[in-house]
Amino acid sequence: MNALMKEKQLNESYEILWKSPKDSLAISKNVLKNLTKEDNPLLFLKSYFHISRALWLLGDFTDALMYANHLLKQAKKSNNDEYIGKFHYITGNIYLYMDNFHAALENYLKALKYATKAEDFETQSSLLNNIGEIYNKLEDYEKSKAYYQDSIVIGEKIDNMQGIGICYLNLAELAFKQKNTEEAQSLLNRALKIHYDTNDHIGIAYAVSLQSEILYEANDTKEAIELLKEAKVVLSETEDKYNLVLVNKKLLDIYLATEEFDDFEDLALTSINIAREIESNELVSTISIMLSEYYEKNDLIHKALELYKYGFNFKIQAQNESIQQKQRNVEIQFRISEAEHENELITQYNDVLTSKNEELNSLYNNINIISIIGKQITSTLKSNEIYMKTYEYLLELTSIDYFGIVFLDQKTKKIIPEFFVDKGKIIKKKPFLIKEKNSLASHSIINNKSILVDDFQTEYHHYKNHIDDINIHSVIYVPIVHGTEILGAMTIQSEQIGVYSTNELHLMEALSSYFAIAIKNAKISESLQKEVLKRKNIQTSLEKLNSKYLSLSRIDSLTNIPNRRRLQEFLEDVIHIHTRKQIPFAVLIIDIDHFKEYNDNYGHIKGDRTIKKVSKLLKNSIQRDSDFISRYGGDEFVVVLPDITIEGCKIIASRFAENIRKNKINHGYSPIKSHITVSIGGYCNVPNAESTMDSILQEADRFLYQAKALGRDSIIINEEKVL
Repeated sequence: MNALMKEKQLNESYEILWKSPKDSLAISKNVLKNLTKEDNPLLFLKSYFHISRALWLLGDFTDALMYANHLLKQAKKSNNDEYIGKFHYITGNIYLYMDNFHAALENYLKALKYATKAEDFETQSSLLNNIGEIYNKLEDYEKSKAYYQDSIVIGEKIDNMQGIGICYLNLAELAFKQKNTEEAQSLLNRALKIHYDTNDHIGIAYAVSLQSEILYEANDTKEAIELLKEAKVVLSETEDKYNLVLVNKKLLDIYLATEEFDDFEDLALTSINIAREIESNELVSTISIMLSEYYEKNDLIHKALELYKYGFNFKIQAQNESIQQKQRNVEIQFRISEAEHENELITQYNDVLTSKNEELNSLYNNINIISIIGKQITSTLKSNEIYMKTYEYLLELTSIDYFGIVFLDQKTKKIIPEFFVDKGKIIKKKPFLIKEKNSLASHSIINNKSILVDDFQTEYHHYKNHIDDINIHSVIYVPIVHGTEILGAMTIQSEQIGVYSTNELHLMEALSSYFAIAIKNAKISESLQKEVLKRKNIQTSLEKLNSKYLSLSRIDSLTNIPNRRRLQEFLEDVIHIHTRKQIPFAVLIIDIDHFKEYNDNYGHIKGDRTIKKVSKLLKNSIQRDSDFISRYGGDEFVVVLPDITIEGCKIIASRFAENIRKNKINHGYSPIKSHITVSIGGYCNVPNAESTMDSILQEADRFLYQAKALGRDSIIINEEKVL
């Protein structure tokens, strides 16, 4: 492979970098493998840069950093400012991904200095946009806007239309955040035109999605939904399934808010499947919980709980992945720090180099120790265990008389002493306002700055108005920071003077990064557990209520025996079982004779009392647990007798009639007897595939009609009169 071919392949790898970082990586690695000492040093620089950038896009930060360091060494060796700048560009990207904005900004500014010196306009434009993004996230919108605009100016010099389109999108989003809707729409129109001209489908989809947000904010819900559907169509022409799910999520958010549920379930289930396909547990969890909310709003409580549990399980998986990623991020930051130390050492004289190497070895050892400790404290999701483990591990590393953890309550602006140990004994301390000036904790949190004091008794005036009556000399305070959020502070203190050095300070700072990850995830987990418990309690209450209503809906309120609805359920089961087993069962319909005359003359109140007495007598006549009696309606009762012969059926029917007669419930208006009597029609047979509940009840009713035709107070079973 000659030099021209290598150059051509590297250019090809750069062109496809964003669309296919895997292919770009493979091409660049192949070129690097074939490079020799005779090749132009610039080819080595390009190869290392393309490889590290592709690895960054693929999320492999460890290897990206390794190749970036090769890039830096080669660039310094060649005195190439452009690629020294590109090293800082890659390093800044890695820090930005890890939300370490300070370090990212520091590297971007270094990269910008080198790119400006080398007149590398493309890198300048990208860097200015990225710096704008940092200030956007830090909510410094004026600086953010200025950097975006500078990026556009540089981009126009080299006709970088795609980069310009991205900047206009960012400016539109910035204007929208600041409630400047007209400016946002104007900038968005420019961005859309550029993305359509460059055929940038992802840019188009993002712009249309932002336009939808603007319209939704203006209460134009219908048009907002249509635009999101348009964004879906555009994204379906790309391989960007992640952003497709994000657009679906926005649609689902609107549907939930407006309760337009026509295709909610289908869209949610589709999105869950795509999220699982791309292995985004966080999105699976989020959309599952949204679907759970939809089921809850539609009174599908069982499904709601089922989906919430499903989403919660994926939330835990996502949380565990986040913990592992954050652990890797902290380790990568240490490796960047190691690399910076190493690069500094390379430039030192030999006599100083030996001393520096010892310092570096000590740093490496400390980093390994902190890495091990970090993994231990992030392995639990219980806050108290995290506090105790942190204290115990620090106790093994250094001298501690006093250890403390405080958290900042953003709502009350109070500092909450969460966990304090005084010479091995856990103690309680009272909360205090963050504006309390006589506090090292307040000073550390407000300034987001670590504090190292050799002798607090003589240096206290730098931090406090007066000194408490305590025998503390050496003090370290470090802020606990998660991303851009200051959670609180951690302190170690000793009664000895000059116990702590910068080594202990760096150890505490490194450990606080792991601690922030651990405690943030513990709080999320505890919150989720409370939510699950709350929902379980709600579900239990609803199930009890439903069970109660279900039971009531199947019981006749007058007689307190099963009603017609419960009869239907029971009879269907009996038919199914007896058809399968091919054994006989019976159904009896029992009717109180001349009950209309009873009601007309004695009144409905007394009529109801008599129905209750008859139902009780019938119920007490049943001797088998398997037999079933129900009120069919009015003065009619239905009895189901499983697994019984005709003879057995006749005996039970006769018992019913006889027990009613024996009780002699007065009926002075009956033309046949002076007391209540019943007529019974019964059907007993082995059911077949054609047997239905209606057909069997019709047969029993036909025989009841025959019993009544005989003058009542009679029993007919399968057309045969029972004496």
